[in-house]
Amino acid sequence: MEHENEKTVEIRDVTVMRQTDLALLCRIENLHLWIAPSRLQPGSTVARKGDVGTLVLTHRFAVERGLASCGASANAPRRPTSCESLRKDGLACCTPRRHDSRFCFRHDPATANERQTSEARLANSSARRRGKLTQ
Repeated sequence: MEHENEKTVEIRDVTVMRQTDLALLCRIENLHLWIAPSRLQPGSTVARKGDVGTLVLTHRFAVERGLASCGASANAPRRPTSCESLRKDGLACCTPRRHDSRFCFRHDPATANERQTSEARLANSSARRRGKLTQ
């Protein structure tokens, strides 16, 4: 049984990817974990699919799930944060995001022209190679 005065861990930048009646699928850094809403402590700002915010958990639960380091000080080494977009199959993109963006190169709207140029070059290059092979 959890006590009201139990130590808690605050984890920021949590995204709720999915929601069921029993649990929330939360993306925490590069981890995806199902967490029951009953585990959320006062101060949590995420509650349903699409929410991005803070997750407050008891310290004991965070340690059991390997999340205690996610609430560590800013000086702690951190894994690169994942892109906030979804892949074509609907799953979360796990590619590290660009340092100046919430998205990876593939999903960042600011890199759309650069991506189109690269894809056009690749298509031209592939077409030339196919043409040489058929001659």
